[in-house]
Amino acid sequence: MIKEEKGCVYFFKHKGLTPIKIGYSSHESPISRFDQFKTYAPYGAEIVGFIKTYNPSNLETELHNKYSSKRLKGEWFDISVLLVKKEIDYHTLKEDKKKESDFQLAWAKSIIIKEPNTKANIKDDLRVFIGTLSDLTSKEKIKIIVKKFPKESITVLSKSIGISRQTFYKHLNNITL
Repeated sequence: MIKEEKGCVYFFKHKGLTPIKIGYSSHESPISRFDQFKTYAPYGAEIVGFIKTYNPSNLETELHNKYSSKRLKGEWFDISVLLVKKEIDYHTLKEDKKKESDFQLAWAKSIIIKEPNTKANIKDDLRVFIGTLSDLTSKEKIKIIVKKFPKESITVLSKSIGISRQTFYKHLNNITL
């Protein structure tokens, strides 16, 4: 797996001037980079905002290309603070969605990797499934779990809903599946 670089893309400007610098840092915060930038700003400097991201150099390049028609010189662009805020909102939401998606994918893979035919896993699945049937009578539960777990033993099924095997058989004989 390719290890992604973690950092941020920042947006700085000189106080009182409109051009905005789009740069990146390998740190999640642009503060150390901003401290360097301030030394070249005789009238002061401002952090307009920043985007925490993986592969900040790629995102910086993407933004430079996107706003190439607004490029003044080097990393300086004639773009508004409002436009910067929109980019920050968009990319921050995109990163959050990616993290959420990565988590969901990892969780889904962990379920697939689980071996479904082991007794322990069947009992776990049965216990979770029975928990969803808490409002039903024993007779209704039996009808549903026998259909859902047809190969499971009567002993395991009766224990899972908390009744004896004898009661289970009695209800089972009165059910039409």
